[in-house]
Amino acid sequence: SDISSVVVGTLSNTSDCFAAAPGVGSVLGRYGNYTGAIAAPDFAQNSVINFDLTMTSCGGSYSNFFQIYIDWNRDGDFLDPNEQVYSQPSSVVGSQNISGSFTVPCDVLPGITRMRVINVEATASTTNYAHTPYTYGETEDYCINVVQGSSVPVVTCPSDIIEYANG
Repeated sequence: SDISSVVVGTLSNTSDCFAAAPGVGSVLGRYGNYTGAIAAPDFAQNSVINFDLTMTSCGGSYSNFFQIYIDWNRDGDFLDPNEQVYSQPSSVVGSQNISGSFTVPCDVLPGITRMRVINVEATASTTNYAHTPYTYGETEDYCINVVQGSSVPVVTCPSDIIEYANG
């Protein structure tokens, strides 16, 4: 199985089963590093980002599903609670195309960060495959640019701090 098309917001990339990605560390059919090859699209805070992902079978039809992660806090991992922005609820056997959307958190800091798209040959689960080894499938990394949302007043962001008015 190979991820053959990734469209997330204005980011668009196609690849095939027989060509490795151009980035450092890329391994044909396992890992594609597109962080320096594809321009980072702007994702505005509090905006809804649409995506369309395609997996192409490269020699067999197996159960598979997609996940998307974004390192919102730029700590170099995808382990924080809101960094899994999509996990396909059920597997599909063979090639597939899925569409969906996610919302950029309103309190994420502007700047460049990493997005990881994964297709795993397995039964769909919420397992964090950005950090859990898998036997068959592919992972692709991209950069995105979080920008301040023009219509997002800071007061709309939820806060873990509760302020009490003196009265």
